[in-house]
Amino acid sequence: MAHPANERMEANKSQPLPADLEAIAAEVRAIRERRRFGGSSPVTLGEARRLLAATDSLLARVRDRSLLAASMPPRPPTFRARFGALLIAPVRRIVFWLAHQVQEFEIAAAASLADQAELLKNAANAIEGIESSLINIEATLEQQDRLLSRIPELDARLADLAARQAATQSQINVLRLGLASLRDSLLEASASTPKHEA
Repeated sequence: MAHPANERMEANKSQPLPADLEAIAAEVRAIRERRRFGGSSPVTLGEARRLLAATDSLLARVRDRSLLAASMPPRPPTFRARFGALLIAPVRRIVFWLAHQVQEFEIAAAASLADQAELLKNAANAIEGIESSLINIEATLEQQDRLLSRIPELDARLADLAARQAATQSQINVLRLGLASLRDSLLEASASTPKHEA
């Protein structure tokens, strides 16, 4: 005896899912595939350009030294800010040797990040160029498909024209034969008619 739950599952397999559920199921399958192969969802060019703009902002802050380690932020002209600066000054003197090394590392990392960001920008521009080329190629292929789809119609028209030409040629041959026999008849008739002398 079959279990009722199994019967329901078998019945559901035969019925198609609504479109929205099918889309959800396709998305779940895609997520499982990405996880299986260790991938993630692709980044669009717009997202990449937004991330690169954030990187440019970060690099600008490193270049003007406002983001480097052991750099003092701008302080307002208040008593609390002056007192805080007095408390931090001895700590900065104690770690001056470490702060310089950390800042050099941050500057070198920022320069490397700038180079990578430039490469990514060039790659994004190249991808946009490739996408526009692909759009042009797809348009050309569609045009060629339309032309190729007309080939059977043109072949049929050519066959029809060839048949008409053959029929016309046979009619011309029949007319030529008719004209030749008519000319022969006229020649015979004129030869057999007596000439009247005036």
